[in-house]
Amino acid sequence: MPHLGAQVVEHVRPDQRGDSVYVYYDLTGCQPGDSFFVSLFVSLNGGASYQGPKEMVAGDVGPGQVGGQDKCIRWAAQQEIGRLSVAEIRFKVEVRQTHSLDPDVLAALTGSFVKVEGGTFVMGDLFGDGLDGDEYLDTITVSTFWLGANEVTWASFSAFCGATGRALPEETGWGTGPHPIVNVSWYDAVAFCNWLSRTTGLTPVYTIEGEVVTADWQANGYRLPTEAEWE
Repeated sequence: MPHLGAQVVEHVRPDQRGDSVYVYYDLTGCQPGDSFFVSLFVSLNGGASYQGPKEMVAGDVGPGQVGGQDKCIRWAAQQEIGRLSVAEIRFKVEVRQTHSLDPDVLAALTGSFVKVEGGTFVMGDLFGDGLDGDEYLDTITVSTFWLGANEVTWASFSAFCGATGRALPEETGWGTGPHPIVNVSWYDAVAFCNWLSRTTGLTPVYTIEGEVVTADWQANGYRLPTEAEWE
């Protein structure tokens, strides 16, 4: 069950760019493992009343959010209400705590890692029996990186689903609990990485907007191995 937190939304500040308004805010007073549902409300009458929660939003909004500074909600204001001027609109960010992880569960989520030394190797179809005609050989250099010693378990993925409202896979494979999670999509996997990064105070690697996913390789959060790292 969520514990009674002292989380506070501070410094709500809008920034108009193009057809969207970017609403920045700070969410303070949170504990590691806390998860929140964040909603955006707007007022068109000087704060007398507010509309919302707004639906055409992306970024640090919705379920599975955690505390931090300079969090950002992108709102498609022009598309949703036909108005853009931030001088005419007041903004309110509301948070509702939905989940709190036990410290022992949080420790199990992060697990242990092994160091994989970087190096240079030939990547591609070495034997000429690949199915794709473009499987050419290329010399690739991979930097040193850390890889989880074990696969993500059902228990860990269940904690993620419980915090974000995401559905668990119907097929369990060899079992649940300590067994590896199966039957999840690539999108589920990157969402799990981002959630784990936020939960442990790291910067998420991925930016997810619908089915478009971009990666910030300089971020210090959790991510999936690249194709070259897998090889």
